[in-house]
Amino acid sequence: MAREAEERAIWEKLAAETESKMAEIASRLTALQAAAEQAPKAESLELIQRGEEASTKIDLDEAATRKQRGVAANVRVEDGME
Repeated sequence: MAREAEERAIWEKLAAETESKMAEIASRLTALQAAAEQAPKAESLELIQRGEEASTKIDLDEAATRKQRGVAANVRVEDGME
């Protein structure tokens, strides 16, 4: 009987510790999720703005694009990557 009571006390202590840790982790997760929801918005907006700026500086016509792609395809064939 004494051993059962001792084991029960150990398991109850472990359960209480586990519940406490789970509550702590849930709290940290909530804080991290809130921060994660805010951070990408600013980063995404900055990335979009930089992309739009860069796109104004690029002027490739269809012939230049075909030429560029043809050169890239030839390099792959020569290197045995195709």
